Amino acid sequence: PPGGRHRPVSTDTTPYDPRLDEPPADWEPTPAPKPAPKTIGHRANPHDTDAEEAVLGAILISTQARDDTFATGLAAHHFYAPIHGAIYDAVVKVDNEGDLPDLITLSAHLGTSPDIQNRIINLQAGHTWESRNASAYARRVIHMARLRTVMAGALEAAEHARADNLP
Repeated sequence: PPGGRHRPVSTDTTPYDPRLDEPPADWEPTPAPKPAPKTIGHRANPHDTDAEEAVLGAILISTQARDDTFATGLAAHHFYAPIHGAIYDAVVKVDNEGDLPDLITLSAHLGTSPDIQNRIINLQAGHTWESRNASAYARRVIHMARLRTVMAGALEAAEHARADNLP
């Protein structure tokens, strides 16, 4: 062949039959299904687990980040993920005891389950956190907690209004 190229040879020996290989003349393609409408039902509460992990990672690797974060007023109840709140609470306790938070000192407060230990290890070494931004991460976590509080109050007020039971 010219240029050294070979054409692939079809191994299909079935003869062409227009009745089988072509759609009927009146055939219309089936329209694609329409996407389901978005429901106004359940939505996740406001949260930013990236900010939660970032503040925890920062305070695990930097004393300055711990000091900056503690100064924001961040508390365990501000965290959306309960495990993050538990880890934060353990860091505060370890720091108050005058020790540095690490896998061993935190495990003394959190227990030794593999899930908790893996989370601590991932927070401590699994990511590169910008410890200089720890207070910004903490403020973000606090902001998300405040939004959850406002939403909970609004939902409670709406339930009272629906029941015609306003306080």
